[in-house]
Amino acid sequence: MSAILARLLAKRGATIEGLGANTKVGKIVRSRGVSDGPELKRIRDLPRRQWDEDEEELAELVALMTKWLKTPHGTQTLRPMQAAVLKELYDYGRVVNVANVGEGKSLLSALAPTVLDSKRPLLFNFAKLVDKARREFMVMAHDWKVCRHYEFFNYEKLGLVQYDTFLDRLCPDFVCADESHAFRRESSGRTKRFKEWRKKCPDVPFLPLTGTPGEASVKDPAHIVGWAMGDTSPFPRSQGEIKLWSEALDVNVDEFRRLHPGALMTLEDSALPSTLENARAVFGRRIEQTPGFVAKRTASVACSLYLQALVFNDYAPATERLCEDVRGKNSTPDGKEFREGVILGTIMKWASCGFFYLIDPDPPAEWREARRQWGAFCRDDLHYNRSRRFTPLQVALACSKGEIDARAYNAWKAIEPTFKPHHVTQWIDLAPIHRMIKWMNDEGGLVWTPYRAVGDKISELTGVPYFANGGLCARTGRNIETYKDGPAVLSVEANKLGRNLQDRWSKELVVGGISSADDLNQVMGRVHRPGQKADACEITFFWGCYESAATLYKARKRAEFDRDVGRNTSNKLLLCDWLVPSESELEDYSGSRWEKE
Repeated sequence: MSAILARLLAKRGATIEGLGANTKVGKIVRSRGVSDGPELKRIRDLPRRQWDEDEEELAELVALMTKWLKTPHGTQTLRPMQAAVLKELYDYGRVVNVANVGEGKSLLSALAPTVLDSKRPLLFNFAKLVDKARREFMVMAHDWKVCRHYEFFNYEKLGLVQYDTFLDRLCPDFVCADESHAFRRESSGRTKRFKEWRKKCPDVPFLPLTGTPGEASVKDPAHIVGWAMGDTSPFPRSQGEIKLWSEALDVNVDEFRRLHPGALMTLEDSALPSTLENARAVFGRRIEQTPGFVAKRTASVACSLYLQALVFNDYAPATERLCEDVRGKNSTPDGKEFREGVILGTIMKWASCGFFYLIDPDPPAEWREARRQWGAFCRDDLHYNRSRRFTPLQVALACSKGEIDARAYNAWKAIEPTFKPHHVTQWIDLAPIHRMIKWMNDEGGLVWTPYRAVGDKISELTGVPYFANGGLCARTGRNIETYKDGPAVLSVEANKLGRNLQDRWSKELVVGGISSADDLNQVMGRVHRPGQKADACEITFFWGCYESAATLYKARKRAEFDRDVGRNTSNKLLLCDWLVPSESELEDYSGSRWEKE
């Protein structure tokens, strides 16, 4: 039915996915659910395998691949997952690997060009991890036949104007994308640029490696898997089809827009009832069993992992009054009204740490309006990808050359220099900071925070280094990679990827509320990873308001979705001992800070 309906709608300039949920046709489509069609048939007909189903055969594969790829004096052995990935890369020329932090993806990136006998291999990674990758490759070269002629390149550069023709000039014969979730946002300049090159060179082997492939939607990894696997991808290839599947499977879908799983259940020969949970499980197994997709379902860390909460309620009366005003009047601490719920949550998490941010003085109204109009113009131009413009800078250059309408650009450039935003940190209560310091001194662990204000204040009061940009302490110049002198404070954004901290710490305090399952998995994975000597890793969450607690529940639900659809089946939020209070127990906490919105 959907194919016929799609053709009829196309004649009217419409699409199935664009049908209103409350229209008569929209209700019919959603009640019948995902229909059988060419894409579903293609995925259903793909061959199946389960690379870890035969332990004896897998052990033999490990021995053979290790013998081939180790140096004459090498003493190490490949892990089963590594052997499976390299074998399928050799067999198919393309493979996708999803494995948690610490499971050996770096060695895969080092050996992949050797397996393919690549002459011009290219390795993508984040800028802050490129030098670390080079150092690790030098160490690995003692035991393994590591590629020594890689071109290292960071994701941040790929979106810049001056690197517009980089891929065409390099002409790589193999591309490895470590931390490939960097390509997750299809609207980003780097993703658009790589997608354009991929269309011109679809046969170049591509290996994406990640432990965090998606954030609560089956759409997130679909295009990346498609780049790697082509027609053998277990994800739909058309934007319209993947959108329909996401409305049937995703977490954050309003119930009145939710599609029935429908024909998705035919991905597996089973008599399971057609429920949302079963559809996710069926889709997840279809992904995992597709040749060329290797996922590590279990973690190989010997020590236990505990999650607990430090519930703090000893705030000053001024903090309590501020939280009452924020909730009751929908106004910021400096008296500005707001409507968006996300602003309320952000301010409450700031206040639970004892501070808030403000811009002083306020931007002039005409300055804000010019910035808004220029931003809207850029978003519109980039959305339609006119003339290969992938970044706001490219849009600005086109305006300055007179290639496109430059009225919004000229207005913004004229007024931009007249005001410079000045962000001020206003401290209202140091009690929560002193409690964080007490935990740090008692436990000798790491304090993780997304807020620079918290990191700077703890460092100021204690002298303990705060490692932020590039993993460096601005006060001492020291690097977190070499610091061994006790507790420390870490920026989440600067240190969540690539840091091997398991040899020095086993306890973490997470401050500020992080709702991303991927980010929390990475933060915990800095200490809970192979090489940890402690019997258990303890992760403590600092809770001072409902919002800081709710982020953890939200992250766990997203992790459960990732597991159900086979994208990340070993998220640490699911493998830990959950000792934090339940959502129902939060109702026992009183006061404006704990009111559920």
